Amino acid sequence: MEEITNNDEIISEQPPAPKHPLDAYWQRLDWLRSLITDPAGSYYLVPKSQTDYLKDYLRQINRTKAFLEHAGNPQEKYSVIHIAGTSGKGSVATMIGAILRQAGLRTGVHTSPYLQVCNEKLVVNDAMISPQAFVELVDEFKLLLVSFYKKTGEMLRYQEAWACLMYMYFAKCNVNWAVVETALGGRYDPTNVVQSKLAIITNIAMEHTPQLGTSLAEIAKHKAGIIKRDQPVITSETNPKTLDIFVKEAVKNNAKLYKMERDFSYIIHESDHTGITMDIRTPFKTYDKVNITQSGTFNAVNAAVAVKAAEVLNKKYGVPVSEENIRTALESWKMPGRMETVQQAPQVMLDSAHNPQKMRALISSLKTGPHKAVTVITGILAFKDVNAILAELIPIASRVIATQVNVLGKPSLPASNLAKVINRINPSLEVIKSNNVEDAIKTAVSKAGPDELVLITGSMYLIGESREYWFSSEKMLMEIKGD
Repeated sequence: MEEITNNDEIISEQPPAPKHPLDAYWQRLDWLRSLITDPAGSYYLVPKSQTDYLKDYLRQINRTKAFLEHAGNPQEKYSVIHIAGTSGKGSVATMIGAILRQAGLRTGVHTSPYLQVCNEKLVVNDAMISPQAFVELVDEFKLLLVSFYKKTGEMLRYQEAWACLMYMYFAKCNVNWAVVETALGGRYDPTNVVQSKLAIITNIAMEHTPQLGTSLAEIAKHKAGIIKRDQPVITSETNPKTLDIFVKEAVKNNAKLYKMERDFSYIIHESDHTGITMDIRTPFKTYDKVNITQSGTFNAVNAAVAVKAAEVLNKKYGVPVSEENIRTALESWKMPGRMETVQQAPQVMLDSAHNPQKMRALISSLKTGPHKAVTVITGILAFKDVNAILAELIPIASRVIATQVNVLGKPSLPASNLAKVINRINPSLEVIKSNNVEDAIKTAVSKAGPDELVLITGSMYLIGESREYWFSSEKMLMEIKGD
């Protein structure tokens, strides 16, 4: 991991006077991005030994702990629900956040990464942090970072800074509960500096190799690191070998483990492009005909986990969650970028299926739709399992537009390379190369018939960039009222 060599310049830089209403906001965001020590993303492409990765992780979490202690340990001023796993983390986090808000609790929700604007990572009572509040938060953080650097000679990295900003903001907002999604892994993730009241691990699949290890067991050990002493943990993982890792970690920490199929389950009654109707069962109650008005059968698993979490919070901590709270929250729950339709005729759907497991779930859900032809726009990060992702995606495609994701600090596979992989999987499929996401969207919409589906998928960063075509981030920021 590349070391910062210009720390004094980073923390002493003074932003110019703003001219546009959002100038100060963009200036603070640019400053935060200056903490990215590896803009090209070579960290993800140049493998190191597990020993070297471990050294990096230990430095990362120790810096985060030290800074938060320097800042007065804001993360200790409220209760935290911590979520790790391969798929469904963000959905589970936002579902639980919605349930707690319905119960009248002041709730912070942190998801990672964000789609369009960084404000998505700092949400209190369903309101993103306003640009002005973000400016004030970053300025406060920067003053603390200056004194921390003078005291220790240490500088936080980008992900560490975000974890600290998040914990600081939730303390400033006096939340009762914070629902926190990890960024990468769990045990050494910068968010894992709390004694959480509840840990949730959604499931495990091969991802972020070799950073987290090259086997499911190694990856599971990272995720299991969010389990805390004497505090409950919920998992939707059903693979016996992977589940055994969680069982051992829970036993070691005297943590009560709630497992899918044994302690809670679900049955889907109806599922189509309009949503899901399902039953959720626990030892305490059966929730009949729960409605989720967002398509995707994978959301049934996430909803079952969220409901079990609500029950655990009620039984163990007396959180006043009612069945009505749960039903209302899930019926109104929406998450951008997850089977999200942004236009009709042709229908354009966005979904952030960025690993084989997510892609398989997406394709399974799409089979309930009415479309006869699907034009796919896809862009994938270079360190992902490109072949496995495309092997799931290509069979449903009548045409593919290969494009390139634009993201700082993470390398994207060039459109030409992506097109070659697609051609190897299906030599007869029409493949168009486009290095520009906006041009890819225009091409797809112009070529697709009114009854066809345009599916944009493959990377969360592609989804964020694509949403800009329909939803201006500048307009979005100007309209944020704050909590």
